[in-house]
Amino acid sequence: MYIVQRPAIVDRFQAACIIPALIVAALAGCGSLLPARDVNSYFDGKSAGPTVSGRLRYATFDIREDFTGEYEYVFIVDDETNYPVNYSREEVIKAFERSRKQVNFTARLDRIRCDGGNAAGAAEKDFAEKKKAVLNDYYRYYMPLKKRSTTVGGMPAWVFGCLYDHESDFREGWHEESVYISTGNGWMVRMNAKTVRILFENGRSLWEKMYSSFRSDLSQDYRTPFGSFRTVDYMKDFSRVRYYINGGNYSIKFFYKNSGRYGKGKGDALLGLLMKFYGVSYAVRDRKLIIGGRKSTYSLLESSGEKMARIEINEGLDPGLVVEVMASDKNFDKYRAEMEHVLRTLRFD
Repeated sequence: MYIVQRPAIVDRFQAACIIPALIVAALAGCGSLLPARDVNSYFDGKSAGPTVSGRLRYATFDIREDFTGEYEYVFIVDDETNYPVNYSREEVIKAFERSRKQVNFTARLDRIRCDGGNAAGAAEKDFAEKKKAVLNDYYRYYMPLKKRSTTVGGMPAWVFGCLYDHESDFREGWHEESVYISTGNGWMVRMNAKTVRILFENGRSLWEKMYSSFRSDLSQDYRTPFGSFRTVDYMKDFSRVRYYINGGNYSIKFFYKNSGRYGKGKGDALLGLLMKFYGVSYAVRDRKLIIGGRKSTYSLLESSGEKMARIEINEGLDPGLVVEVMASDKNFDKYRAEMEHVLRTLRFD
């Protein structure tokens, strides 16, 4: 029996073809090693229907009009006062002095209906619900503070405040204040601040700067679909914008990456657990893209029957922007063009 040996040149030719293919396949899962590509050359998805414009704090995008949008605005204003590790008398005294000056409050922003044209009455009725809510939340004592009327950006506004606590002296309870700004056409903007009573006065000047800067246009640096306001020192943004379709089985979420101790999120640790115990793996990892003229990374994770895309954009942004899409394999593939269209139309102010 004769054995025909292949010429060595054939083996070298096959190796020359296979090895680059293996390298490309490996790089597909480790996109950080590949050069950045413009999003329009990486994605080509186009919305399947008419679109509307969505608004982030510093950017806009286009999304199919039959997606439902939810905007949740939450901010923590915190100077991140540090407390001592040891408990020497000197350190305790210093910590107490710092805490007396500490700034820490949570602020929220939303828009509510003002039916009937009586904005002042609608504001008072809305804030009256606060008493019912806090007493139902296991607090025993509630004290309304003096309300006052003012103007914000030339628009009529009303300020309501209250204290509530488990004890009747209110020394360690909560101080909450809501500002209602009548923007016309049956709508009001509601801005709210809440913190423990001993800290409210420390942050009052920042809180007043926030709400008094609100305008019904986009002239201030933090922009929403219904107006804008001025950001303040120590402000961390925990806001979220979510658009969804198909009963929420497919959604596109936008949120922000904060700095300091609030930037130490649990996402990476959670992802590690998912990858270890639930078989989550990267199909694409940290692929470099240029989105809206800014450097970004795109990752795609897969598990049994599920997919999640994560896009991070940090260049020139403070805080950075994160976009996440999570859905079943079927829905992810069905609406993938909508995600791609959103990323291709993302425009920074």
